[in-house]
Amino acid sequence: QKSPQLTLTIMPQREDIVALSCESRVHHDIYNEMLDAATRANLQLFNLMKQAVFQQLKTALHVL
Repeated sequence: QKSPQLTLTIMPQREDIVALSCESRVHHDIYNEMLDAATRANLQLFNLMKQAVFQQLKTALHVL
């Protein structure tokens, strides 16, 4: 059983665009929440969520 593959891409010119693909269902749900936040054009909330996702990903990677 291989570990979940994690790919996170932040586009430098577009801070509101985050591409995240992961085999983990949990991280996929987090990504969907981030997309929803961006769609509502609430950039402040989006950036807060992005920071939270970074923290969760770091924690998850240490656990893995």
